[in-house]
Amino acid sequence: MGRLLPGFLMLAVMSMTAGCTSTDEEQPVNAEPVELTGTWRVEDINEGGVIDNTMVTIRFVESDKIAGSTGCNRYSGSVATTNEKFVVSKAVTTRKMCAPAIVKQEDRFLTALNDATRYEIESDTWLVIYDGTDKQRLKLTAMTSAPEPQLNKLDKPLAQHTYFDCSNFGEVGIRFVGPETIELSSTEQNARLQRVRAASGAQYAGKNLRFWNKGEKASFSVEQKNYKCTKRPDS
Repeated sequence: MGRLLPGFLMLAVMSMTAGCTSTDEEQPVNAEPVELTGTWRVEDINEGGVIDNTMVTIRFVESDKIAGSTGCNRYSGSVATTNEKFVVSKAVTTRKMCAPAIVKQEDRFLTALNDATRYEIESDTWLVIYDGTDKQRLKLTAMTSAPEPQLNKLDKPLAQHTYFDCSNFGEVGIRFVGPETIELSSTEQNARLQRVRAASGAQYAGKNLRFWNKGEKASFSVEQKNYKCTKRPDS
């Protein structure tokens, strides 16, 4: 019996150690769902990529609303994203005609958006949207605006945006980045415009873009299409 005692003690110690390991094991923690904000660019539709030089986007306007570009038309709608679900309803689009290939891509995008049921954030980079059969329908990456310039205390107002609602186009944001320069942002693009001579008000121009503002009223043109705008009350 004396010879068996050390082995017995060793087994007891091993048993206690195993017991401590199992009780001290960390339990998995469920991560909080990521809140969807900002503008995301579509990189993939039905795992088939997108046409070069087309900008397909989803912009989270509010917690329950989205807007963006189909690559041809602009759209808006309601969205529910609670507990990582992704359900779009009441979607409407403009009716501009585009090249047949772009129209087919628009149809694929809108169908995928309509079929969506849930989303995941992959590698802290990709927004991936799935349908009810767990098939990947859309893959997007966050769009980032140009870095903010270094401003001193007197220049802080230059970092503030003013927003305008432009009929049949959507929201346009304006930010001064210099005495004669503004940055214009929309769901489709960001661009810097230089001030040009105008009979009244302030007018800024860039490649295929023009913005004019006087008081609460403004006008915006892109590729020779003109839109009347009004300043948002909360800007």
